[in-house]
Amino acid sequence: MLAELPRTDPSGGVSGLPDPLLSATLQVIAFYDSMGILVAFGSVEERLILASINFRIRRIWMVMEPFVRSERQLRQGPYLDFLEDLAFRAHRYDPQQLHNALRLHEMPRTSSNPGGE
Repeated sequence: MLAELPRTDPSGGVSGLPDPLLSATLQVIAFYDSMGILVAFGSVEERLILASINFRIRRIWMVMEPFVRSERQLRQGPYLDFLEDLAFRAHRYDPQQLHNALRLHEMPRTSSNPGGE
């Protein structure tokens, strides 16, 4: 989906996408829009979402933005506002800073010998 969308004309919006691209896109955006709803209403801590799927959110929005904007024009109204809000929040945070702030542990680097001997 992410590879195909940039080669697709966004003027028809999301609803103008051909199947099976439309089906795949709807599944992905429904998930990320739902994550945005949970964050916006405070049901899930923002850092939890942004620390775990920050890169993915940024990538989804980058690819989807022209389609979302076209869909909004076609509908003459809001569309995927929570996804956009989540993307804004993701761009506001540096994933490495989130990682450091959460004090996430890293596994020690292993030697070239998988048995450790």
